Amino acid sequence: MKKRLLLFVGSCIAFGGPSLSPLSAMNMVAFRDCIGFNYGGHPTTCQLDPGIHQITQKLELRRSGITVRGTFTWSRSETTLKRGVAGLTSIMEAVQPVYNVTIQDFLFDGNRALTGDLPGQAAEGYRDLYLGGWGSNIVVQADFVNAPGFGMTVAGSYTAIQYCNGTWGRIGTVWGGSSSSNVTIVGNIFENNGAGAVGIASPISFIAWNSFYGNHRDFPYGESGGQLVLLEGGSYITVTDNWLDGAYIKGDDGIKWTSGIEGYGSYHNFARNEAFHHSGQGLAFIGVQNVTITGVNQGWRVEENSTREFPPQFDGIAITNHPNIPQWSANITIDGVTSINGHRYGIYIDPSGFGNITA
Repeated sequence: MKKRLLLFVGSCIAFGGPSLSPLSAMNMVAFRDCIGFNYGGHPTTCQLDPGIHQITQKLELRRSGITVRGTFTWSRSETTLKRGVAGLTSIMEAVQPVYNVTIQDFLFDGNRALTGDLPGQAAEGYRDLYLGGWGSNIVVQADFVNAPGFGMTVAGSYTAIQYCNGTWGRIGTVWGGSSSSNVTIVGNIFENNGAGAVGIASPISFIAWNSFYGNHRDFPYGESGGQLVLLEGGSYITVTDNWLDGAYIKGDDGIKWTSGIEGYGSYHNFARNEAFHHSGQGLAFIGVQNVTITGVNQGWRVEENSTREFPPQFDGIAITNHPNIPQWSANITIDGVTSINGHRYGIYIDPSGFGNITA
């Protein structure tokens, strides 16, 4: 199995190193008050005691201009926020507009074993960290694991920055709607999530140096799909230098499959992304327009996809028209991409109507 080591030199933002001494930390009652009440007397840093905290009522975030953090010395798992009841839809949620909030040094454990595998519509309502439609907030050095739905949700006219969890970080699904913008997801590991790892329509966003492994495992909505999905309505999203391993996942019924990238929208730039071991396509683009896909001939490959034993067979890179709306794929440039081994075609372009495709 081909692996790529992710190195970050000078690319991460430091937020003061390890958290303060546990002597400076708060118990859960004081922590809830610190993040949840705007009247005076609370510090600007709300630091929670280390431990595995079973959350049975969501942590309500109401204050702006604060730092919300766990106690971290060696591992973010030292301060774990774990879903304690199956019906808890959010572990932490901004229940009113908040600005200039930094959240760091936590492990959010969605506890999928407690909820079981949820059908798509139910899973959509689970958002372990939900920050809502407000702006200039930062999530850094936080791990999201075992999310039954979305690990972190970005919605509204909101700027969220996910910096460098690093090679040991793990994150659940991130969702960004088309009304959000400037979402940056850099240097994270997404692994073994039931839904796709990232679903994003937020314009002017940047997704880079992430590792995706074995996501879209539970086939939510009963449908095939990608580990990284650029949703309909998205535009001007840059996706570069990501590594996607499908872990040979396929539906038990022999019908469903996973892809590396599933892309919709327009004016996107894809560069130097590697995709391996998907039961479906390595890279699938549906009804996209004004898109550039480059590899720069530096060993960045789409390789060994279409791994399931059942027909139909799939392609390394597939460009098709939208099946549900009258939108052709058009104005697409493909340059310097290597697509080899095990595919039906290295690059497939649907012949049923396109405009200005250069490969």
